[in-house]
Amino acid sequence: MSAGDWAPVVYGRTLYHDHWWRAGPAGLAGLGWVREAVRAVVDRGQELDLGPRFLIAHRGGPRLVGVACQAAELGAGMDTDGGRPLYCFVGWLQEAGDRSAPPLGELRARYRAWAGPEYARWAGLDWTLPAHETPRAHPAPAAPPPWDATAAGPAPVPLRTGGGVELWPPEDAEVLWASAAACAGPVTAVAGLRFSRRARRLGLTHAAADDVTRRHVLPAAPGPSAEVALRPPAADDPPPRADGWGARLARAARRLTDRLR
Repeated sequence: MSAGDWAPVVYGRTLYHDHWWRAGPAGLAGLGWVREAVRAVVDRGQELDLGPRFLIAHRGGPRLVGVACQAAELGAGMDTDGGRPLYCFVGWLQEAGDRSAPPLGELRARYRAWAGPEYARWAGLDWTLPAHETPRAHPAPAAPPPWDATAAGPAPVPLRTGGGVELWPPEDAEVLWASAAACAGPVTAVAGLRFSRRARRLGLTHAAADDVTRRHVLPAAPGPSAEVALRPPAADDPPPRADGWGARLARAARRLTDRLR
């Protein structure tokens, strides 16, 4: 994988089974930070019916960028299991020496055109397969990305790292994105978050959220709970839900399917 090439990373379930990883670079199973970042931005599909979320993450080397959204937005079919709408993540991972990434504005404007073909290609391989024939993830070759590598975004600014989550107002999301791409890392930044209170539970370092009016830091939880608050969510960590029999049954079903991922 050269510095200018990006490998697709595709996450979405099949028609009949909760098998989620569709494609990624060879060795994806060993890239724990990629898997954690994807699960964080997807957040089990929470509030993706209100709009997509965009991810940029890295640990000082390869940049991962992509979008979590309702599968129906990508226009490729494969967007329902017959009883519920499905969600997915489509992104690209670069072996980056130049700290490049597409500007957030361009990704927002064109994610359907860019992500749709990748979702159709990789989800389509497994869509109707029985569980025992479904691979853990297809190795996806790197190739030139769909965006213009020379496109310029806003000038980056220094980012605060460590000790909590830096929150940004949504109107500054493009600056946050450019800054996350340019910084030394580690960073897991999301634009399009609806509620900032979720950022710490998801293990994000930075987020642009709709309910934030000024740039500030959401501190790590004090004492023994800090590690729990800052770690990426485990597959069986249920999100908070309202009480009631319907909600409890839905939670139980989600916990069961999440354990099968």
